[in-house]
Amino acid sequence: MWEKTVSMIKAGKAPPQVGLFIHWPFCPSQCTFCFCSMAVPKNQDAMAMMLQSIMSEIDALADIFEDIPLSSLWMAGGTPTFMTDGMLDTLLKHIYHRFRFVNGAQIYSESSPATLTSSKLKILLRHGLNRITVGIQTMDSGLIQVLDRRGQTKEKIREVFEMLKALKGVIKDVDVMVGLENQTAQIVADDMREILMFRPDNIHLFTFALSPQVLFVQRGGTMDERQRHQQKLLFEFASRILERSGYRESHYNENSLQPFPWDEKQDGALRLARASVIGVGPGAYSHAFGSAWYFHPPFSEMGSSSGIPEVRAMESGIEEEMRGFLIKRLMQDSYVSLKTFKSLFGIDLSSVSNISRILDELKNEGLIKIENEKISWTILNSIDRMIQVKRLYSPQIVSAILKGKEELFRRFVSAWAAGDVRWREAIRSEDNREPCRVYYDTRIWGKGAFAHSRGALFRK
Repeated sequence: MWEKTVSMIKAGKAPPQVGLFIHWPFCPSQCTFCFCSMAVPKNQDAMAMMLQSIMSEIDALADIFEDIPLSSLWMAGGTPTFMTDGMLDTLLKHIYHRFRFVNGAQIYSESSPATLTSSKLKILLRHGLNRITVGIQTMDSGLIQVLDRRGQTKEKIREVFEMLKALKGVIKDVDVMVGLENQTAQIVADDMREILMFRPDNIHLFTFALSPQVLFVQRGGTMDERQRHQQKLLFEFASRILERSGYRESHYNENSLQPFPWDEKQDGALRLARASVIGVGPGAYSHAFGSAWYFHPPFSEMGSSSGIPEVRAMESGIEEEMRGFLIKRLMQDSYVSLKTFKSLFGIDLSSVSNISRILDELKNEGLIKIENEKISWTILNSIDRMIQVKRLYSPQIVSAILKGKEELFRRFVSAWAAGDVRWREAIRSEDNREPCRVYYDTRIWGKGAFAHSRGALFRK
């Protein structure tokens, strides 16, 4: 798969950006709200075996990219800074031994207050770290205990803030969560005040989600309508505090294939230009442009092994990349620039018959309009857009999605065609809360950039 993608990059037929995504699955404890692919290691041997597995996979791939320098490194988890100092240093040395990086590559690591020490920070900086995220979630001592964020204290968070303040040339991000169990408006306000005193470059604002893998859910936890409404109010409350403090919500750079300066470059390149990502480690996802999407099972399904984990893949192709690009842009940006499409794929969209036929159908039904070199929606409801954009899915993707769900889909189509409003209302009543917003500090990144908030474009 990767040999095919590399050949396309060399021929100028694929985006040149290739990111390396290292997924370290281990954490000191399992927080009750966590939706990530993670595990608590049984012992140091499990950590050592995981390190060996990651380095073995790097070795298996590195020669393919001998002539392709990578554009970014992103270490996530789990908690990458939960490695020992020796493991962290060994991994980074191995990465740089086996891969080359372009000048100005973004070297990015996630961390937590409980695991980010001065010695680990020195190791990261020695290996080129220029962006770091600290997953705080909350600074409330009582809530930290309820959530089982082992090793995290308000004092430790303040120590980490002071340590990071002294760094020059490193982008500093903070993760914070609202809508947690027992969280009040006062706790949210206190958290925001403390974080704003640190003045991070970017703030990732998450809302607690009831995903099946979340420990809170596995223990039988639920939320009624009143609690969901309260959660939504807290999310908007935190957003308003950030906006009044000079932060603006990041919007996508629609007319460019490059992310904004404050964006995480690996995610931005994938989102905007369908760039490639090499995912290493349990639960890691990968995208070999024009070849395949694939991922490794989470650690819980793999068990301890120092070998390369199995791959679960779906074959891709240029037309699949085109479809994915259109779907992503229509859902995230609400429109697609035909000029941007051509600059990425080297072809006019109108000449791609399988796709243009569907777009013509949507246009004839009054659902989209094609004018001024762009395609945009005429329907405002996000759920209706979500339904209609699925018409752009390829037959192969539809077949994979429907596998084992044919009867459910048949009943859905039948009820929909019969005008059964219950189906429509059931879909519209689904919890559509935004799981995350990214806010950037206008004092650092400038005040002239467009921001996107609740569907409206505005300037400060």
